[in-house]
Amino acid sequence: ARENLGIDLFILDDGFQHLRRARDLDIVTLDASNAWGNGLLPYGRRREPLSSLARADCLIITRAEQAHDPERLREEAKRFGKDRPIHLAYTRTVGARALDSALQTGPTSDWRDRQPFAAFCALGNPGAFFSHLRREGLALTLTCAFADHHIYTQQEIDRLTELAIKSGARALITTEKDAVKLRALRFDIPCFVLEIEVEIERAEDLRAILNDATCHRRKANQSARGTG
Repeated sequence: ARENLGIDLFILDDGFQHLRRARDLDIVTLDASNAWGNGLLPYGRRREPLSSLARADCLIITRAEQAHDPERLREEAKRFGKDRPIHLAYTRTVGARALDSALQTGPTSDWRDRQPFAAFCALGNPGAFFSHLRREGLALTLTCAFADHHIYTQQEIDRLTELAIKSGARALITTEKDAVKLRALRFDIPCFVLEIEVEIERAEDLRAILNDATCHRRKANQSARGTG
């Protein structure tokens, strides 16, 4: 990508534990709905001891709206992250669109009128999605969680639809991550895709951290090439 496409910035997901990989900036996210992961792998969700957070350049507490006390969570993170900047990030609902119009932009104005919903997803933390929907005041008659990164079959969707109808749901609702794996499948009741956005407090401070790391790397590259 660097040699053939001229790329000079790489963003790597799940790279914090790849200790041999050179990096200019480490941003670690902590899910407020399960910040400490119930222990280390293989029994918990954490991949390293909490003391490893001191290696990070910046911490972001995601889904802060689901934390009982976000500021207390920030203070707890400070114990392990030392003097690293800590930002709270809030997940906001933009709207929802019908799955069959997933290639279009913009939410459907009357999607809330299709309640009650049966919600389903294939995420690492499905409970956070269902909690988000309930916080939005949506009536859910059924929730169904598939394994993370699950590839859906028509038979599974037919069974899900059957259960949804029996539960009293008028429509299904899922995530944008799931939507890309559902477009080729048939639905006998409407299926909506929730659209969200992330709002980061003090976003300008985080932007400055990103810009500083980018500028530092570019200057290092120029120096290595002898271009001043």
